[in-house]
Order: sequence, then structure tokens, then C-alpha cells
Amino acid sequence: MKFKLVGHNRFVIYLLLSHLTCISITSVPPEVKVSSRQSGSTMKLHCQVYGFYPRDVDVIWKMNRMEISLDEAKHILPNSDGTYQLRVSVEVIPEEEASYSCHVDHSSLGEPLITMLAPAPSCG
Repeated sequence: MKFKLVGHNRFVIYLLLSHLTCISITSVPPEVKVSSRQSGSTMKLHCQVYGFYPRDVDVIWKMNRMEISLDEAKHILPNSDGTYQLRVSVEVIPEEEASYSCHVDHSSLGEPLITMLAPAPSCG
């Protein structure tokens, strides 16, 4: 089915499109979930950052407030709603009494968002 835009319809479409281009979302703050998975003597930490806009974001893992080097490249992916997502993972050798935290810095935030990884339950 084809439609032909003539006269008034064409003008209405023009007005709608010209106003839609002026609408923009300034920023949407990220949501963060952290998780871990034990594998033998190592533990993989995952920091999932999602639902943020604009695209630029900085995500790091820290152990006892010291930055941990990343295992893999950061790949920011688009969501269908126009926001973005990212997962940052690191592999560590777990240490007793160590605290792990994911730090997210985004333009929508007044200060970096810090999400602590809950300590694993102790057996005994």
C-alpha cells in the first residue's frame, strides 16, 4: 500500500518532523548490577551497567580501593530504547577480607556511582 503526501498532509508531516528533531533527552543515569562466579581458584567479577544515555561512560573495578586491570575490552552496546549497556569483567584471585567495588562515572551523575560486591557467604 502506497500513500501520497499532498497539501495539508505534507505540511503536517513537515511540522512533526521538524519538532521531533528538536526534542532530545539530555541524560539518563545508569543502573548497575554486580555479580561474581567462582571458577577453581579464581573468581570472575561482572559489572553490568545499563539504561544510560549519552553513550560515554567510564567503568572500573576496584579491590580495597585499588583499581584492578581489565581482562577484556569494553564494548558499549545500544539498547532498543536509545540507551546503552556495557558489561565490564575482571578475573581475580579472591582474598579474605578483600572488598570489591564497581565504579561508574557518567555525565548524568554528580559523582561516580559505587556498587559493592556482596561478600560470599562463609561456610561453617
